[in-house]
Amino acid sequence: MTMTQKEITYDEAYAFIYITAVHEAGHAVMNFLWRSTVDSITIIPDEDRGRGGCCRLKKTKKLERVCKALFYGEKPTLRDMEYYFQSSMAGEIAEHLVFGKDPTAVLNGKYVSSDTDKAFEAVRALDLPDEWAYSLYVDALFKLEPHVTAIKKIADELMVLEKMSGALARKIFVKERSGG
Repeated sequence: MTMTQKEITYDEAYAFIYITAVHEAGHAVMNFLWRSTVDSITIIPDEDRGRGGCCRLKKTKKLERVCKALFYGEKPTLRDMEYYFQSSMAGEIAEHLVFGKDPTAVLNGKYVSSDTDKAFEAVRALDLPDEWAYSLYVDALFKLEPHVTAIKKIADELMVLEKMSGALARKIFVKERSGG
């Protein structure tokens, strides 16, 4: 073990992985609310890309427009940016809702995840005001709040399966949305 490594307990590792499951479930639920199609969700780390879990989306025209705007300089619609911003922020918002973290920390510039950094960078790159992003964040918080049970159920299933199809996650979401 090197000086920079720290031994962690099983409970600490499990807690970290559960946080990742909640985070990815939050991304999935927000995409369901935006009527986007989730391809898969995983808590298996992707060492090549330097991140924990992943919520993969199926390629759609909306996703293609957002990618072109972010990576090729095309001008996105405000609606596409709303989708990108709320979808990106959903993981961190889910963490706030499930674990009782202070959701106003983001409004004070205290980001927990790189997703949040990227979302705000995109807003600033397009010369949109931070206030616009903050109002979208609050809107996303209110969108996700009624779906905490679905987020937890999807996260619980991810802890068992490690990777799940978007169809299974959507099935859990729909079941919880209709009262379980």
